[in-house]
Formats: sequence, C-alpha cells, structure tokens
Amino acid sequence: MELENLKSEYQNAGKVALSKTDIEKIILENNRPVLKDIKIQLLIETVLWAIFLAVYYNVFDGHLKSPLWNFLLVVAVIFILIHNVLGFQIIGNPINGETILESLKKYLIKIKNYAVISIATRVFAILMLLGYFISTISLTNEKLVSLSFISLIIPVQIYLLHRVWAKRKRRINKMFQRLKE
Repeated sequence: MELENLKSEYQNAGKVALSKTDIEKIILENNRPVLKDIKIQLLIETVLWAIFLAVYYNVFDGHLKSPLWNFLLVVAVIFILIHNVLGFQIIGNPINGETILESLKKYLIKIKNYAVISIATRVFAILMLLGYFISTISLTNEKLVSLSFISLIIPVQIYLLHRVWAKRKRRINKMFQRLKE
C-alpha cells in the first residue's frame, strides 16, 4: 500500500475506523526498508557475537588473561546480545497506539533512545575488546603506534554508527511528518 493511500485512510479514520489489527496489517504490508535493515544488522551481529563468545576463550587464549578481563569481555558481549534482543522487540512491535500517527510518534521516540543505547554498547564493547587483547602484551614502540592507530579508528567507527542511526531516524521522522500533514 502506497503512502498516499495510507494517508488517505488515516484522514478518513473518522469515517471508517481501523482496528489495531488493521493498522498492524498496513504496516506489515509496507515492509519498511529501515526496519528490514535494522533486523538484518541485528541478526548478523547476534550470530557473530554469539560465535565469538563461544570460541574466544580457546581461540584468543582466555586462560592467559586475567579473570577480570575475561569477565568484562563476557559482560560486554552479553550486554550487546541483550541489546540486540531488545532491538528485535522494538522492531517487532511498531504498533503502540490507537492511531497510526500516535504509533509512529512513540516508535520514533523508541528508535531515538535505542540509537543512543546502540552507540553506547558499541563503545563499551570496543573498549573491552581492546583492553582484553592488549592486557597481556608487552607494549613496544611499534605496538604503541599500532594502538594509537586503533585508537583513532574508534571515533571514526562511532561517527559512522551515529550517521547510520541518524539516517534511520530521519527516514522514520520524514514518514511521521508526511503523515502528520
């Protein structure tokens, strides 16, 4: 169903009432590209982090690291996995109001909050991964240069992740503004 048809149905809501089920059906028919992108990202991340968690101790010499770094690494990965599960719940339940406009407004707020949490968990995970891997090495000049280079990459990754979420929020906000007209 095209956006114009959706707007028309919304404007005629007083004449023909749409049930919550009808609204869910309309949104599911549209199969929003933003939601699809987020679902794909979350699924890939969840699988890769779960694999990492299953093999890190043997593959990356977890027995040589301090228990604190092992704990922090596991906590960071579990935090990301929980974050991804919450993301699936937010995406899986876009209907949270009596009207399309109300649902979209609440959904936009949820996405904005989720974006902040997403960026924060990535920063935490990156720092824990970096700490885990450098915790048992002796730092030489060459390794310090490499570490400095990696430290410069982290803000770039954060910036790129911020841009991805900003684009997603803009697309949802644009739809909200169009429906509001």
